[in-house]
Amino acid sequence: MFVATVVITGLLAAAFAVSGVRKLAGGAGVRQEAAHLRVPFGGYRVIGVAEIAGSLALLTGLAWALLGVVTAGLLVLLMIGAFAAHIRVHDGPGTWAPAAALLLLTALTLGLRITTT
Repeated sequence: MFVATVVITGLLAAAFAVSGVRKLAGGAGVRQEAAHLRVPFGGYRVIGVAEIAGSLALLTGLAWALLGVVTAGLLVLLMIGAFAAHIRVHDGPGTWAPAAALLLLTALTLGLRITTT
């Protein structure tokens, strides 16, 4: 079971790292995305920092189980917020599906972290 935890945690950490770096880079597409979701760009960048920190903490949490559990739980909350933001602006499934997929993967990671501690 721990091998599955390592693999899924690694994939999740990579996804959050890419998303966070993208938000921090702040290209035109990211600015439009933030505006569409009605999130101030500065706040969107803070989310990017949280995603990068979460990515690093997930990986560190493989060695320190409690950190892994807490981080996965906090990232579940972050992804609930992301999903809710898409629903709030009436986005269709094509737009909110990535947030929903990350939410499910993060919840799976949380469950695995709890069962493998």
